[in-house]
Amino acid sequence: MYVDYRSVIVGVLALVIFVYGGLRQLYLAKNVDTLEREGKIPADMAARIRRKPMKLIGWTLVCVGIGFFVQSLFTKLS
Repeated sequence: MYVDYRSVIVGVLALVIFVYGGLRQLYLAKNVDTLEREGKIPADMAARIRRKPMKLIGWTLVCVGIGFFVQSLFTKLS
């Protein structure tokens, strides 16, 4: 069985990037009040974070990353 390592490396890279972005969005959604209170994010940014569906965006990014990784396992680069 032939494994195209370039494709797998690209998939792992996509997985890491998208999962990092997704987990960051989930962290912001969960801790927006604490971050605003501590002065780490301004009030206008906190208001924008509260308006957006951050949990949905976060989980979507995680799923997209997993999808890219799974696709890379079955794809051959020429």
